[in-house]
Amino acid sequence: IRDRDKRSNIIMAGDEVVEMTLRPMRTIKQIDITVDHNDRYELTIFGQKETRKVVVGPLIEEGVEGLARYTPKLDPPVERVRAVRLWPLDGDRRYSVGHLIVK
Repeated sequence: IRDRDKRSNIIMAGDEVVEMTLRPMRTIKQIDITVDHNDRYELTIFGQKETRKVVVGPLIEEGVEGLARYTPKLDPPVERVRAVRLWPLDGDRRYSVGHLIVK
C-alpha cells in the first residue's frame, strides 16, 4: 500500500495511542489495519469478560515501504467489545496508521 502521505492517515508520537470506542458493544472476529510497515504495534481489545492483546508488525520485505496491511483473526472472537486501543511498541519512532476496522 503506497498511501503513505494520505491526509486521512494518523501520524503518532511514541507516547500516543489511538482508541476507538464501540457503541453499541459488539463481538469482534477480525481486525483490519494498516500501519507503518517497519514498526511494531499492539492492539488491546477490551471485551466485557476479557481483554486481549494482538501484536502486528514489522513487515520487513524487499521493496516494501509505507503502510502494511494486517488482518488478524480473533479465535475465539472477543465478545461485547467496548473499545480497541492501538499503541506503538517499537520501531523508527515515525509511527502511522492508515485505517482500523473491526469486523
